[in-house]
Amino acid sequence: DQELAAHAIEHDRAECLILPLKSVGIKGDARSYESPVVVSIARDGRWAPVPYPFLENLSSRLTNEVPRVNRVVWDLTSGARVGELDRLAFLRLLTSRDAMTADWAKLEPDLLELISARIVAETDIDCLFLDITQKPPSMMEWE
Repeated sequence: DQELAAHAIEHDRAECLILPLKSVGIKGDARSYESPVVVSIARDGRWAPVPYPFLENLSSRLTNEVPRVNRVVWDLTSGARVGELDRLAFLRLLTSRDAMTADWAKLEPDLLELISARIVAETDIDCLFLDITQKPPSMMEWE
């Protein structure tokens, strides 16, 4: 909460949760099969927009400092508690020049909110996450 306050991020709930599933990534020079961590920041019962530089720094820190984590995903839904959900989907939107490295695409927050609201409303998906991990340590694709 101190770090969020230092960046003037208004919220009433913030949490991180390591998901009980594995995804492929890179650690050192080898493939790794480790877990993604969800970053969920909500305000007034819905997801709270967060400055992208803050998310980039947080993603880098989590993948480098938390054991057995190789991806960071940002909860784009209405701030529902992840542990209570069972139908999850992940968006992996990338920009890259050479496919050896990639960065997550930074869409406008209003567009992300529109996309997530429509996906949740028109499907059986409970919770939508945006993968905010650079390549490396994550891969372009989910496996």
